[in-house]
Amino acid sequence: MRRFERLKKSKLIEELFKRGKAFSKPPLRAIWLEQPVDKGPAQVMFSVPKKIFKRAVDRNILKRRMREAYRLYKHELYGQLGEKRGLLAFVYVSKELSEFKVIDSAMADLIHRLGR
Repeated sequence: MRRFERLKKSKLIEELFKRGKAFSKPPLRAIWLEQPVDKGPAQVMFSVPKKIFKRAVDRNILKRRMREAYRLYKHELYGQLGEKRGLLAFVYVSKELSEFKVIDSAMADLIHRLGR
């Protein structure tokens, strides 16, 4: 993922979680807010709660799996969005470590829903 595709500004993140629309497909939840961004169709962030996964190793594994699944489907998302621009967050909501296949299918479903 390129640098300009990452969502890092705390004000934007706060606004996303306050005003964004959420879609769920366990074990993931996507939050979308249509808003102009600097470059590219979307700025994205990935989150795994420390409250559920205490060990950083587990959180990092899940974030890597989420980022890889997003990378595989982001060209579809960009094609579906067209001229729309926005902020996007993926939050891991399950209490168990999921295999990549599960995360991949959930990511595919969420991206198809976001495109509509």
